[in-house]
Amino acid sequence: MTSSNSTSHTGTGTGDTEDRRADHVVLIETLRDDHTLLDRRVAALTDELDTLAGTFDRLEATLRTARDSTQDTAAGTDGDSDGDRDGDEDGCDDRDRRAAPDILVLLPWVRRTIAERCERKLPQGQGRIRWCRSWWRHREAVARFGALYRAWGEATDPETGTGTALVAYFEHLDHALEVLMSDHGPFAACPGGQHRPPGRGDPTVGYLRQDPHPDEPEPEPEPGEAMATDDADDKGQQR
Repeated sequence: MTSSNSTSHTGTGTGDTEDRRADHVVLIETLRDDHTLLDRRVAALTDELDTLAGTFDRLEATLRTARDSTQDTAAGTDGDSDGDRDGDEDGCDDRDRRAAPDILVLLPWVRRTIAERCERKLPQGQGRIRWCRSWWRHREAVARFGALYRAWGEATDPETGTGTALVAYFEHLDHALEVLMSDHGPFAACPGGQHRPPGRGDPTVGYLRQDPHPDEPEPEPEPGEAMATDDADDKGQQR
């Protein structure tokens, strides 16, 4: 009887141990699955936090830019009274004059960046595309190339610009050249690249002009106008 009871107790103890071991295995697997799920959730939350941080950074930069722009506008408004009196006579204020590049700066820049870099098929006689090798005698060309010069500097500035000239080419240069070199642009009367003043060769080419207003003062010559217009040519041919 004693031997039988001992065997029965031993079998029961072994079964309990195996059951506990199986329960432990199940618990470990459950904990492992929970840990994996938590890792995934933590990773997802980290990504969301990074996205939110980037959004806040962009929002902060936008607000900072808007604030600086507002301050600049306010400063410009404070000086408008004096600036208007100084600039109304010729239609330009001091800021426009400071932004406009000097012709002696513009000449080598156009030569290096446009005249000796851009390639076009230019007809020697009549044709759709025209170029003038004395482009500085056309007011519109001087104005457009001056704007291009500023846009180029802003796009390629290593500190404040985009660092690429492609922006200036795509957004500014292509359109400006299309206007200047079109068959109705300022170079239309300059066959083969030879300069011809407006009204000569092709009588349909000329400045748009503006009728004087009764209250408008007599316009003053623009700085450097003798170089940038055809006045010198007119005087030379009159002699």
